[in-house]
Amino acid sequence: MNLGDFLQQQLKSQRMNSRMLAQQAGVSESVISNLLRVGIGNGHKKPDPATLLAVAKVVEVSPSLLFHLAGYLPAEETGVLSPLALHLARLFDSLSPDLQHLLFVILNGVVQHYQEVGREGDG
Repeated sequence: MNLGDFLQQQLKSQRMNSRMLAQQAGVSESVISNLLRVGIGNGHKKPDPATLLAVAKVVEVSPSLLFHLAGYLPAEETGVLSPLALHLARLFDSLSPDLQHLLFVILNGVVQHYQEVGREGDG
């Protein structure tokens, strides 16, 4: 998947259009139009990193994912996540910092417990 296709899917799923994205990201519609064309044909110029950061914030995705799709980072450096992991990350990011911390502590406890139980079963 290329950056343009991914952004078009995000706009569709969030019921946004390019004008709304441009306004919320603080860029011109022509900049968004160029982003939506990235990956169509050869010779496209890499988007401005500041633009990618602003767009990632608006469409609520990891900036590293957009940097990967734009060709700035190889996949192994971005830790590109599965769709389920991305969904969980979005849910997590929608929580207040206090709830994020609480959930983080609980999840770490659960993982630690199951790792210990697994080790006990091995011995």
